[in-house]
Amino acid sequence: MNSPGQQQFPRPPVSPRRAPKSPNTRIVWLIGAGVVAVFIALAVAGNLMNDGETSTAATSEPSWPTMPDATSAKLNPTPVAPPTTVPPLQRTATATPSPDFPAGLNPRCTKAPTELVAAVNAGLKDRNHTIAHAVVLRGGDGFEYLGASIVDPAGLLIQRSDVWVRGRGKVYAASGGARNESTFERASRGLDVDLAGVDFVTADECARAWAKVSGY
Repeated sequence: MNSPGQQQFPRPPVSPRRAPKSPNTRIVWLIGAGVVAVFIALAVAGNLMNDGETSTAATSEPSWPTMPDATSAKLNPTPVAPPTTVPPLQRTATATPSPDFPAGLNPRCTKAPTELVAAVNAGLKDRNHTIAHAVVLRGGDGFEYLGASIVDPAGLLIQRSDVWVRGRGKVYAASGGARNESTFERASRGLDVDLAGVDFVTADECARAWAKVSGY
């Protein structure tokens, strides 16, 4: 209500309210469809990559070591180490065998006769070798036991003391060195000699003692 005396002015027209614009439904659908398409494309690409890796692993051929070329192998053969050999026995004892029969030996031992020494020398494998300081004793079995060393022409000691046995008209090799250095049949086989018997041992000890006196 207006007070008396006040002039009434008309109110300015009020513009009608406009309803808010609704989003464009088509654009929204397009955006949504694009997002979905991107996710689908990424998923498909991922599956394709996994399938490709699996296929490559399944179809790849095993790798084999490269074999050397046959020609190069012949030109450059692998060096082969020489076989290990046992060095030969080095004999260094050199002296002049004493021809004199030494005193102090077992009284059963005597100087071997020349014909028995010659018979043993004839059976040595090396014709340059001879027996030295040979002793002989008659055993309880009736055989002659000859103990001696083997030397070369320069006096080099080949065997310090070995034993041969003469019986039944033949010479036999009794000790290991006698069997190795001469061609005679084994005394243990041909005469059934006891290689641990007192006759064998005594002949061996007498020959060794004479070798020691000679400087060996």
